[in-house]
Amino acid sequence: MNSHLYKYLVIILMIAFGVATSKAGDETQYLTGNPKIDFADRSIYLNNQNFSQQIDEANKTGREKSPLLAGGLSLLIPGAGQIYTGNYVKGGMFLATEAALWIFSSHFEKKGDDITTAFENYADARVYSKPDWDITEPDRYRTKWDVIRYYEWSNQNKSIINPNGDFSGLQSAIISDDKTLPPWARVSWDELNKLERTIGKWYSHTLPRHGEQQYYELIGKYPQFNQGWDDATNANFTYGDPITENYKFYSQMRGTANDYYYKAKAAMSVVVVNHILSAVDAYFSARSFNSNLKAEMSLGNQQTPFGEIPVVYATIKLKF
Repeated sequence: MNSHLYKYLVIILMIAFGVATSKAGDETQYLTGNPKIDFADRSIYLNNQNFSQQIDEANKTGREKSPLLAGGLSLLIPGAGQIYTGNYVKGGMFLATEAALWIFSSHFEKKGDDITTAFENYADARVYSKPDWDITEPDRYRTKWDVIRYYEWSNQNKSIINPNGDFSGLQSAIISDDKTLPPWARVSWDELNKLERTIGKWYSHTLPRHGEQQYYELIGKYPQFNQGWDDATNANFTYGDPITENYKFYSQMRGTANDYYYKAKAAMSVVVVNHILSAVDAYFSARSFNSNLKAEMSLGNQQTPFGEIPVVYATIKLKF
C-alpha cells in the first residue's frame, strides 16, 4: 500500500514540476528549461500555437552572440570580437599582429625622423672656410646649401639659361646686408621665386621657404638646385653638370629616410587590413557560434494514469 502511494506521489510531483496550472483560454504556463527564466520570471505564459517558437527564443536569451557586435569590436580592436565569441587563440593572434605592426611602424617612423633631422641639419650646417671662388664676401654666414649662392648664380646666368626671358621687372632678392644673418634671413622669397618663374625652361620648380618640408626635398632632388651646394664650382653655365658630391650625399640620406617612411606607411596599411580581416572573421565566428548549438522543441500529449497531459519534447543538435 505504501509503495503504491509513493508512486502516485512521485507522479503528482513530476506533473506539478513540469506543468503549471491552467489559465484562461489556451494559455498555459510551462517551464522552459532555462533556470533564469523559469525561477526568476513566473509570469511567462505561452500559446500552444506558437509554443515552439517562443520556447526557442527564450532559450536563446543570454547565449547567442551578436555578429554585428563581434564585428564592431574587432573593427575597433582586432581580436576583441574573437574573444567575445570565445575564440581566445585566434583573438590573441589578431591582437599580437596588431601590436607587432604598430611596433614595426613606430620603429621605422623614428628612424626616418632621425635621418630627416640629420640631412636637414647637414644642409643648414654653417660653413666657416671661404671657398676659392668667393672673393666678395669672405666673412659672410654660409651654409652647406646656401640660398644666397643659389640666387646669385641663377641671377648671373639667367640670360644664358633663357635667352628670351624678360628680366627687366625683377628686383634684387637680397634684402639685407647683415652678413652675420643666416642666408635664408637675407633673401626675399617673392623676388627669388619671380626669378625662377621668369627663367622657366630648366627651372621647373620654385623654392619653398626655408624650414618647409619641400624646401629640404627639392634642394637634393632636382639639378636646378645643384649650384646652391658649397662644393659647386662657379664655372661658366652648364646646367646641373657636374652634380656635386654634397648633392649626391644629401640625396642618399633623403632617399634612406624616405625608405624608412615607406616601410612605416606599409605597416600602417597592413594595420588597416588586420582590422578589416579581424572584423569579418569575428562576424562569421559569432554566426558559427550561434549555429553550433540548436535546440528544437515541440509540445505533445502523453497518456498517464490521470489522462493526457502536455509534455515538452526537446532535441539538441551539436555541430562540430
